[in-house]
Amino acid sequence: MSKTKYSGVFIDAKGNFYYETELGTDKMSDKRVRKKGRRTVYHSALSLRPVMN
Repeated sequence: MSKTKYSGVFIDAKGNFYYETELGTDKMSDKRVRKKGRRTVYHSALSLRPVMN
């Protein structure tokens, strides 16, 4: 898990980017609640489309 210059953004073993954030603690189990996600190349291209036109 390599870290990038952006907080919460990492690179996995295959070289793909993913993000991970902590949402707080679960009151019942007292464990941290985390969410992970990825942006595919397709979604990244769609988000840049209005900027490029």
